[in-house]
Amino acid sequence: MILTTGTGAQVPVADSTMRRAADDVTRQVGTWRGFHVSATRAGHEPFTETTVSEVEADLEVGRGLGVLTGTPVIRRARRQGIVGAPPVQLSTSYLRLDLVAKISLLREVNTGPGGIYSRMEEFGHRVHFEESVTCRLPYNEEREIGNRLNQPVLVLWRRAYDQNNRILDLTHRIVVGDRHELVYRYDSTT
Repeated sequence: MILTTGTGAQVPVADSTMRRAADDVTRQVGTWRGFHVSATRAGHEPFTETTVSEVEADLEVGRGLGVLTGTPVIRRARRQGIVGAPPVQLSTSYLRLDLVAKISLLREVNTGPGGIYSRMEEFGHRVHFEESVTCRLPYNEEREIGNRLNQPVLVLWRRAYDQNNRILDLTHRIVVGDRHELVYRYDSTT
């Protein structure tokens, strides 16, 4: 695909484009879920940089997790990309402290094979997901993912629920629009 602008044509670098199966988070392949599954299947070497901290839920996070604004939550912030290329997404998960109290590994940078959803499953949660996707121009602080201010980003909000429809976590992803393709598969039983 060639993108044209007022200053000429720009050709995206094919090697840094990510084709993401939306359900890559639902299955563990090797020690990974999510981004690493899609990147590895595409023949890329992925990277993730993670920080974990306790923060107070703002209005958006509070609504998404079903907690009051100001409630302490765990924030797992990740920059993800392909080795040798700028990051293609910022992904931040928010977890309720009552869940983290039961699964203490959720406070750690390395939560083990399969990540946070595998730990939840080990504790008896059957995890299912809901995701919404919108598009907008990036904010200044999102330039760290190698995006130009005039190139749209995809904004994804994903909630993970257990078998009782209790919210387990809320994940917010900012994805570079011209280097990312999301693929959703459906069947008649969903």
